Amino acid sequence: MRAATVIVGAIAAASILIALAFIISGGDSSKAVTTTVTEKVVEVPNRTEGGGEIAQSAGPTRCDKKLSVEGVSCEVGEQVLSAYEEGHRGLFFPMDTATGETLELNCGEPTPVICKAVEGPATVIFGG
Repeated sequence: MRAATVIVGAIAAASILIALAFIISGGDSSKAVTTTVTEKVVEVPNRTEGGGEIAQSAGPTRCDKKLSVEGVSCEVGEQVLSAYEEGHRGLFFPMDTATGETLELNCGEPTPVICKAVEGPATVIFGG
């Protein structure tokens, strides 16, 4: 008997909710709600030559086949890569000619070599 009371109560509650939905829709049960979702696409530059262009924060910018940067110019990446190829390891101090600032980057072991700024978002990646 108790189970029947619970079932009847649930049916009554559902009926009330359906009636309210019908009333709110203006009495027309054929109305449908359509939601359009749009998405903004942001292009990240793909560099094929070195230069002073600053990388976008949406991800690494490819400077050439073996060098990518993020948060710094390709020129800074080229300085670090050149010093690395000459045998330097550990900390690098490239000069960003666009800002006049000397950066401090710490490079890990290969491969790929990932150099991250000690302070700030700058990253240089090569050899991968």
